[in-house]
Amino acid sequence: MVSKREAPENLEVDSNSEIVTMNSTYDNQSVSTFSSREIFKKPRLDSYTKCTGLKLETNVFLNFPFQLFEINNLKDEFTFENGAFHSVECTQNNYNLTSANSDINQSCYYVKYNTNFKSILKRSNEIPKFTNHSFMTYLQLKQELDEKNTKINSQKLETLNLRRSNITLNNQLSDYKRFKILVSQNDIPRIHVLVKSCIKSNYGINGIIEKIKQAIAGSYKPKGYGQKDIDLAILVLRIGGPRLLYTFNKLNQLPSSSLVNKALNTTMNIELSYSKTISEMVLINMSKFFDENGFDRFYSIKIDEIAISPKIRWSPGNNEILGFCFNHKFNIKSYSFDSWVKLVELKNKYQKNEIHLCKEALVITLSRISNTDIIPRPILVLPICCHSNENLISNSIKIIIETFERICPDGQILNVATYGDPNRRVALNLLRKPNETFISL
Repeated sequence: MVSKREAPENLEVDSNSEIVTMNSTYDNQSVSTFSSREIFKKPRLDSYTKCTGLKLETNVFLNFPFQLFEINNLKDEFTFENGAFHSVECTQNNYNLTSANSDINQSCYYVKYNTNFKSILKRSNEIPKFTNHSFMTYLQLKQELDEKNTKINSQKLETLNLRRSNITLNNQLSDYKRFKILVSQNDIPRIHVLVKSCIKSNYGINGIIEKIKQAIAGSYKPKGYGQKDIDLAILVLRIGGPRLLYTFNKLNQLPSSSLVNKALNTTMNIELSYSKTISEMVLINMSKFFDENGFDRFYSIKIDEIAISPKIRWSPGNNEILGFCFNHKFNIKSYSFDSWVKLVELKNKYQKNEIHLCKEALVITLSRISNTDIIPRPILVLPICCHSNENLISNSIKIIIETFERICPDGQILNVATYGDPNRRVALNLLRKPNETFISL
């Protein structure tokens, strides 16, 4: 038999087999079989016989500052093995349990009450503001790096915004330089009106520059006039008449006659109703004329026809439907907007050609003959579908003269002015009495 103590040096043992082979020069050789586990058998240590140590709920590798172990020489107080903290006593005893009623030694349990351990654990949760990086945990370092990256990205964004703002400001400065060059090198008519109009329309500097270029090329003429322009236009109108004002307006120097008349408050509300007679309308309009302008000595009557858009209108004051000719108003009883039946009746009359849409209007005006007021005011407006006949004109002028004599007994109508339309000549001749010359053609 060969024992473990007498085993020669050339003994070969296969730990995975049950046979032990031996090569020897002894005289009486013999071979015995025995297990290798029996030769190198160690004491069996079950897992429950080991101390589990103090474990933390968080990830220790990320949330615990191990740098403080070496700096504060804490290895003499406790250690960290296999994801848990052990006391030095437990480490020296090879992590063996001293009590069968617990899975952790009492010395390891009291590690969490250690002053140094508590301070380190506190710093793993929250650290002072200006703590050095060497005293931080890995998670704290990661958070610090994330904050730094966020700040860097925000600063990059601010830098890009500032760069863009600088580019925009430089472009605006160059645009203002272009504006100054265009204004200084070109004679632009009514430049202040052009700029004011552009600002009112919320144009930027580039839009103003484009309008100035169009004004220089002659394709754009700024509109809008101040009080000085209107006063000058009134002076031109009274000295040179409407033709001279029209010429200045085409040269883009003065406002038009319509704007001048509007500035002079020449507009007035004209009474127009199919339910009233010509005498009633003339009386109402002439009373308004004298109420607004007062009485004078000499007056003039003017007659003309104007083109109007043939369409139906509704007058809220009289609640009437306007737009049909005055010549055939007697073909229907009433033009009042009473019901839907009335509209159907008007439609049927229009389709039967019994009433017509007016295309023109006969306008008879009254004006003072003086050096201060030459603008006529309408006294009678009659919508017509064709040229007015001589009887309508003659009757209208006769009514106006009679009404004038009642309202202004001290005044006198010196003339009736119109152009040489044959119907109007006949109408005026119908009014002439023997030895009367107050009407001039």
